[in-house]
Amino acid sequence: MKSRLIKRIQLLAFAIAITFTAMAFSPTSTVAAVTEQVTYHYYNGPDESSGLVGERVYTCDGHVERWGQITQYYTVDTEPCP
Repeated sequence: MKSRLIKRIQLLAFAIAITFTAMAFSPTSTVAAVTEQVTYHYYNGPDESSGLVGERVYTCDGHVERWGQITQYYTVDTEPCP
């Protein structure tokens, strides 16, 4: 039982190490790949008149600005990055 647990932990550690190594040597940066600023507006109901309850903005420099709550009702606006 202990042997199986140790093997699983070793396998998990190996998978994590491979993931981080692949991310470190990735040919394109995530920030460099951003070409648009994307804004999500979240509402209480299926239309905009139901009340805005949250917003999430993915900026051109790769940051996320957010407030409020995420719901299943939303609209998406995009703007090209300069």
